[in-house]
Amino acid sequence: MKTGEWAAWVNHLPAEPSELQQLMAQLQRQVGQAEDRLANVLIMGGNSQAHRYTRIEIAELNSKLLWLQRQVAHA
Repeated sequence: MKTGEWAAWVNHLPAEPSELQQLMAQLQRQVGQAEDRLANVLIMGGNSQAHRYTRIEIAELNSKLLWLQRQVAHA
């Protein structure tokens, strides 16, 4: 994720802690789904492009999730 994309994502986050909690739950589901896709890619012999794309997606989702967890902990 590029710096501008990250800033745009942060700037559009909800202000309410309950809404941040919902967003965290959504990101956790997305991470799980991406991990399942990665496992399937690896089981199928792995297309290197699909493998790379999915690993990047997981890293970006985890970065968002960790950032949100820190924000909620400090709220």
